[in-house]
Amino acid sequence: MPVPFGAELMRYRIEANKAVAVLSEGPKSREEATLLAREPAYGNLAELGLGVVDLHLPDGGTVAPMRDGNYVVAF
Repeated sequence: MPVPFGAELMRYRIEANKAVAVLSEGPKSREEATLLAREPAYGNLAELGLGVVDLHLPDGGTVAPMRDGNYVVAF
C-alpha cells in the first residue's frame, strides 16, 4: 500500500490488517521499518478510510492522507 510522507512515497506490505514490512527505500521508510521491527503492534491498522481526508486522531496517532487517491491510513 503506498503512503506519502512529504516527498517520500512509502510502500507497506499489508497482511491480515497489519503493516508487516516497509518495501520502499528512503529516510522515512527506514524510520518506519525500525518502528515496525521494534514494536510489531505499531503496524496494526487503526483505520483505512476510502474517500476520507484531513483526519486527525485525538491520541496523536499517525495519519497519512493521500489526497490524490482520497484514502487515509492511520496507525
